[in-house]
Amino acid sequence: MFVRRLSKRVLYVAGFLLFCVSVVSLDCHFWTLCLCNESHSLFCLNYTKDTHSSSKRHAKDDIVASSKVREGQENGKSSTNSRNIAVTRTDDSHSLPSNGTSSKRKLILFWTPKLEADDWTWGLGSDPFRACEYSQCEFTKDKSRVDEAVMLLFYCREEPHFPVVRHSHQLYAHFSREPPYQVKDDYSMYSAAINMTISYRRDGNLHLPYFEMAKYEDRRDPYRPRIAFSRKSKDVVWMTSNCQPESKRNLYADELRKHIGIDVYGRCGNFSCKLGTGGNIYEPCFSRFEEQYKFYLSFENAICRDYFTEKLSNPMNSELVPIVLGGADYDLELPKHSFINVGDFRSPKHLARFLSSMSEKEYYKYFEWKSEYFVRNPSIQCKLCEFLHRSAYARGEKVHPPYVNNYTAWMYDSCDNSFVDSMKSKW
Repeated sequence: MFVRRLSKRVLYVAGFLLFCVSVVSLDCHFWTLCLCNESHSLFCLNYTKDTHSSSKRHAKDDIVASSKVREGQENGKSSTNSRNIAVTRTDDSHSLPSNGTSSKRKLILFWTPKLEADDWTWGLGSDPFRACEYSQCEFTKDKSRVDEAVMLLFYCREEPHFPVVRHSHQLYAHFSREPPYQVKDDYSMYSAAINMTISYRRDGNLHLPYFEMAKYEDRRDPYRPRIAFSRKSKDVVWMTSNCQPESKRNLYADELRKHIGIDVYGRCGNFSCKLGTGGNIYEPCFSRFEEQYKFYLSFENAICRDYFTEKLSNPMNSELVPIVLGGADYDLELPKHSFINVGDFRSPKHLARFLSSMSEKEYYKYFEWKSEYFVRNPSIQCKLCEFLHRSAYARGEKVHPPYVNNYTAWMYDSCDNSFVDSMKSKW
């Protein structure tokens, strides 16, 4: 009799409530406790270990705090998630919008601001997508519409506070076009929640470089430089404001200027140039540079895989030959014979000799690519909307982030700022 009564009770409890415990990180930085009921709704308690404190008391306080947030949610009270806790309820109801393959408008929600701009300077509504091939998308910053959104955007420099309710079809996309050294964050708070990356990295879910090379559709005549070689009376120019970057580019430049003339503009130099307003703010300066100089130092602030910026696109849009120092595969990213790579030379002294001895004919060869290619700034809005309508996600497949549990390691492991130090022994 006792056994029969116990069995009924066990079956009743099992049918009404199922405990699911899943470990999402082998190093126990993250774990999730989910309560599942017969309506297919989950209460998920996601705990992230505070990597800045080893105190067990903090961990206990976080768990208690998360329980209070859940209780507030059940009582109809709104709560704000703490930095170390993300309390979510995952709803898999079939009545919710699906990613699917339909042409239905996709709602993208700016969940965090971007440098104090709630609309990330991209605009709101459907207007930002009007010129896109896939235009059935909409931007909003209205968090009351979170249930409608198929994508939530999180900016890399903002604290990660997550919604209390998360639907299974939603993408939590982490947006970062800067290397981890610029953001100076450990990213650990994102690892358990983010399921999509938007990054300069080619192995991310959505590759979004600062610029890309596009080929003209029609055949064009050979490019003829506008500025005569004889008018370029100076050798090298550089505009920089970060004087002690992770890449140590300043050390290479200091050694190079011992062997060739370099004029440095900006906070780290003795020359100044007034930036423009709107559009490309650097255009007035580079219009001035190309009239006087032959080469430009396109030295990145961090040497990270796939990372290159406007430090390269600005001289390429002008009649300046870029000298590159960075972690990108420049042979893959750029047209042949469109740049000079410091890595191809034994030392800054050898590079200076090469630059000083370059003839007019040799110099002009660095602009021949302009008859076939041009620099194009990718439309972030269009790429986002195309992804939502055309990618594997649009066909109903799950999106998996390119890292396994540890977002921080994925970001930092792609960078190696030892290049300059490794060359110093040859100087």
